[in-house]
Amino acid sequence: MARRDFEKILGELGDIRQAVHDSSTGLTGLRKDQEDLRRKVLETVQQGTTGLREENRELRRRQEKMLTDLADARTGVEALRRELA
Repeated sequence: MARRDFEKILGELGDIRQAVHDSSTGLTGLRKDQEDLRRKVLETVQQGTTGLREENRELRRRQEKMLTDLADARTGVEALRRELA
């Protein structure tokens, strides 16, 4: 291999090394992009779980109200049954 070819290969390796270490396109850039995506996913998940928690609280409130209404209705039916008996 000629010296010129060897120098050309070394130059290309230097370019590759520089590209890998470049903060916008190299590994650092990739890590930053991954961290940004991770943050967005976490934010979306947190918003979704917050909404679900609120819905669950509302459903529990409705369920408790319906159970109370059902207990009142049972008490009323039992009172009518005693009156008729």
